[in-house]
This record gives sequence, structure tokens and C-alpha cells, in this order.
Amino acid sequence: MRQAVPFVLAATLAAPGAAATPETAAAFIDAMRDAGCEMSLETADDTADALGIEVEDLDDVLDLLFMGGLLDIDQEDNLNLTPALCEGDAADDAQVYARLQDEIDLDAAMEPFFGAPASVEAVPTPERGALFLSAIRGNDCALHRDDADTLLTTAGLTPAEAETALVILFEAGHLRFVDGPNAVGLPDPVCSAEPAGDAALFETATAQVIGRHRPGNPDAVLAERFGPEGIEAVMAFLADTSDCVLDISDREDTVDSVVAFLAFNVTGVYNLPPDFSPVAEDELRATIAHMLDVPSPAFEAAPGQLTLIDCTP
Repeated sequence: MRQAVPFVLAATLAAPGAAATPETAAAFIDAMRDAGCEMSLETADDTADALGIEVEDLDDVLDLLFMGGLLDIDQEDNLNLTPALCEGDAADDAQVYARLQDEIDLDAAMEPFFGAPASVEAVPTPERGALFLSAIRGNDCALHRDDADTLLTTAGLTPAEAETALVILFEAGHLRFVDGPNAVGLPDPVCSAEPAGDAALFETATAQVIGRHRPGNPDAVLAERFGPEGIEAVMAFLADTSDCVLDISDREDTVDSVVAFLAFNVTGVYNLPPDFSPVAEDELRATIAHMLDVPSPAFEAAPGQLTLIDCTP
């Protein structure tokens, strides 16, 4: 399942630049109101599809509504219009969205506050995360890009540690954008909390965020990131690199190739060992074999080969 927008600070924003039109946004907002002002991300995708809205445009809408404080997103990627928008006049929706487009620069949201990208390898310890929280609290519970260097000195973190701490706290709901993408602030409960609890808060936030975004083993990657669509994409890639033809005359060799490519992705993208459990690999091989027997409409079947239709040799 794809993730919603709160991880924007980690530069995973899918489509910067706000390509969606105010009319597109208004149609989606109206559909959310009809659904009681709340939707799961999957339902939002289906709704956008029914409205003829491309997923990239939907992401623009969600990004701007979220950053403009008109959309909340919980830990399970459920979307909720804030009361101000939920109870607003539908006739004003396009104008509201146009104002957000003028006020918020999505490209700026992809720029690290601290000049270094967030990474799993740079996650601070709970104690160092507490220093980061304390530094923001001492800065009137807010952080502007212009304050980043000063806050780094105060917290004593490296740029990568600080950026990673920022992303973790942001996605866990302990930081929010303030007036666009150039400043974030602690919500009142965190701002007024006793510093003695900061290490525990940061440790819990880290477990929530890292656990959700980085599978802990190769089998989890298969379950969460790959399925028939992922396998089809691998088959299409292998065909595309072989003059649009996937040679299946040696079925075992073809299955081995697809498994090896998936293992390569697990290692290269997720930095995990390339070994699936015997049970997971058996299921994977069975799925691949079935897809060779019953290929998707993307392929044209012939004895000993599958030809990728949308492909130029």
C-alpha cells in the first residue's frame, strides 16, 4: 500500500509543483464531504479514479490540503477534512485551493531543513532525540528553516541526525507545518510537556515511523511491497531489456531470473539480506509460474516466449 503525505519532509513527495487544478481539488473535496469528510487512502484512490483524477494530481491535492492545515492524516493513512473545510461551502472550494497554491511552495518542502537527507542509518538515540525536542521547545516550540543552523548547534546533532529526527517527529504527529513548508511547530501537548518524557516520546515515535516505513526482513518486503503487479513489472522489465521478449522456454530458469531480480531489489533498495524464507520463496515461485502460464494482458503469449505488447525493440 502506498503511503500518504506526512513523510513529505523525507523527500518522498510524489509530484511537486501542484499540477492539480482548483476544479480538480474541489471535485475531490466534495466527494470527501459526501463520504462524511473522511476516507482511507485506498478509498481516496478509488474515488479519484472514478472522478477521472490521476494519482499524481490526487497527491498534489492531499499535499496542499495537509500542508495548509485543512486535512489530517492518522497513522493508518486515514484522511480527515478538518472542521473548517468539512463544514465549509462547496462553492468556495476551488478558491480555497487556489489560495493554497499561491501560498505554499511544494518544491520547498522537499529541501532538507538541515542540509542533509533523512536516513534510517542516522536515527538519533532517544537521548539525542530528546535534545532535539528540547532545542525546538526552547525556540518557542517552532523551527524555521532560517533557524536550522542555530538549532543544530543547540542540540549538538549532526545534520543527518537532525533531519531524521525532524522527519520522525513530523510523521509521528509531534510536529506540524506552520504557515507553509518553511516552518514547523510542536503541537500544544508536546510543547507544554515535561522534558523528562522527551526521550520516551522520541523512542516511541521512532518505533512507529521506522516500523511502518522499513520492513524488517525480506519476507515482509515481499508481502508489503511486491505482489502480482510487482512481479508483472519485473517480467516487463526483463522483456524490455531483451528486445521485448521474455524467453520462457526454460521455465525454471525464467522463474530463477525473476526471483533473483526481486532479491536484488530487496538488497539494493531496502538494505536487507537477499534471502527469502523457504515458505515465502515457494509461494513466490508458484505465483511466478502461474503468471507464466496465465500472463497478464500486457503480454502476448507464444510457444516458449512472452512478448511485451507496449514495447519497441
